[in-house]
Amino acid sequence: MAKLSRITIYGFRGIRNELQINLQPHTNALNLVLSGENGKGKSSFVDALEWFFHDTVSHLRREGCQENAYRHYRLPDNEEAFVRIETTDTTINGDKRLSLVQDANNNPRPRVRWQTRGANLDNHLTFSRSENIIIRHAQLKDFINKTKTEKLNAVSSIIGFDVVPQTRDTLTRVKNGLTNDQTYLRAEGSIAEKVRDIFRITEPIMGSTTDIPSVVFGSAEVMRQQIGGGIEITDLETYRQCLGVIAFEDNTVARQQSLSYRQHHSQISHLRLDERLLQRYNSFAENVKALLEKSDILEKLVLSQLYQTGAEILEINPEMKSCPLCGAEINYQELLDHIRNELEGFKEISLNQESLKKEGAEVLTDLNATITVLTKGLSYVAGAKLPEIDAWMRSCDLVRTLLAKSVKNINDFLTKPSSVISVTDDEVQLVGNYQTETDKLLNEIQDLINGLKETDEESARATTTVNFRSLLEHYERWLSLCEQKQRYDIQIAALDTMIRALEQTERNEFNNVLNHISADVNDFYVCLHPDEGFDQLKLSSTQDRGL
Repeated sequence: MAKLSRITIYGFRGIRNELQINLQPHTNALNLVLSGENGKGKSSFVDALEWFFHDTVSHLRREGCQENAYRHYRLPDNEEAFVRIETTDTTINGDKRLSLVQDANNNPRPRVRWQTRGANLDNHLTFSRSENIIIRHAQLKDFINKTKTEKLNAVSSIIGFDVVPQTRDTLTRVKNGLTNDQTYLRAEGSIAEKVRDIFRITEPIMGSTTDIPSVVFGSAEVMRQQIGGGIEITDLETYRQCLGVIAFEDNTVARQQSLSYRQHHSQISHLRLDERLLQRYNSFAENVKALLEKSDILEKLVLSQLYQTGAEILEINPEMKSCPLCGAEINYQELLDHIRNELEGFKEISLNQESLKKEGAEVLTDLNATITVLTKGLSYVAGAKLPEIDAWMRSCDLVRTLLAKSVKNINDFLTKPSSVISVTDDEVQLVGNYQTETDKLLNEIQDLINGLKETDEESARATTTVNFRSLLEHYERWLSLCEQKQRYDIQIAALDTMIRALEQTERNEFNNVLNHISADVNDFYVCLHPDEGFDQLKLSSTQDRGL
């Protein structure tokens, strides 16, 4: 491993005369301490090293300084400023020079050249640029103020472990994408709907229970006994077989007509709307309106990143006397405090926005589920060959269009924060009209059933048979939806396991690094001047390592 043997600086920044630091007698030392009064050139020494390795001085570049400002102001134009670094490996030695040359208009322009350039210097510089060679006061202060997670990420990057948090973040994004996938959300909403359909049939027979397979097969067996015929129902296969036997026994014109009417009545009665859905939508729209009506909120959301950049520039450059955003003269601390307060406001806005997105996603799921039900209902009624259905179908289509418009409004907000238009009273009335038309259609179907002049026994058998069929349909659909959701759940659970494992790996690695530091360095402290930054940096160890 190469060791520094000599650093020589001339005419660079605050160093007018040649400054040579000879490290040859101390090649086994691990630390170098450079101390001195403020304004004596400590920063110039660091600036020279940064320019040597990175071709620039970051804090000067942010202030708009050109490269000719790197030269000492008293250095004659015909002399070169230089930074020379020598090591025990001559192939990575370098002597970098900064001179002034006249351009076509006889204006002095900076020119960089290498007086000495070791054979492996370029590779060494490329590798070194990814290392933390320069750590300034603002960076240490920023690290101290970071959260535990942010410190973990910073240390991970330093020790080359940053691929772990990057992988964790990627997996987290994938997991969140699956969790918020519309297919997954629709499956969840449809499962809840099917559970309600199942319990609507089973509760009068078996009472309340959460064991869906048990209550389905138990209720089906009770209904089979009431209908008569078939085999005992214990599982899905026997349920299907029994339905085939009962359907064969009911294969008469009169019974088929009775079952058909009752099936229509059952299906259409399930197409009623929950009027609270539009109330929830309007509540969401009002919450969005309240958020967006805050003082110039949209402009502030756009400016938040600019403020963040300004705060970062100020924190890295405590000596700045002008605003990094507009160039106006500033009181440094007042402006920094102002920008930080603005950023806190942005954080609150962001949290409110995320809460609204969650609320909107929940309403969106129910809206989509309702649209799916109405679409299927339109198709079903159109093929049912019932009289007087035109008014109901027009009303249903108007409501479906209204809900589709509401879905678009929420999707627009979720894509990019924007206002959400509330549903008007006239539009709410469309739902009321739909409910009225649904009641009319159900009454007409009931009149058709009554016109069959069935006995009480025949009527009870027909009603039970319809429920028997419907329960199987609901259960099979519930199974299909659960399988669809389970495919997502398996992936989400696997991703969650990997994310937790990576987080644990990060914590373990971070603790190993801290333990290693604690073992090697007994005392590590930084003495800071309140105005100028570094006063001195000291490292002391339990072992005598020299300087």
